[in-house]
Amino acid sequence: MYAYEVSTELIQVSRASLSADERSIYRALKRFEDLGLVETQWQVSEIGPNRRYFQLTPTGRELLRRFVKRNILLFQDPEIQAQFARLA
Repeated sequence: MYAYEVSTELIQVSRASLSADERSIYRALKRFEDLGLVETQWQVSEIGPNRRYFQLTPTGRELLRRFVKRNILLFQDPEIQAQFARLA
């Protein structure tokens, strides 16, 4: 994806609970690139200037997998769901 697509996808996937402007996304992607988590590729655009596309590296995919497991899938655990149910 290029930065605008990342911004749009973030809003859609989070059901509009998260958003970030393109400049913030570019800064974050640059940091991720410096860490070896994403790689970039320039592609010719049929409308306007060339676009810089970003994709996860194998290390980035592994880090994302671990993040999702630790921070999201955790809440599918029946014991954790029971604990939250008691709080409600």
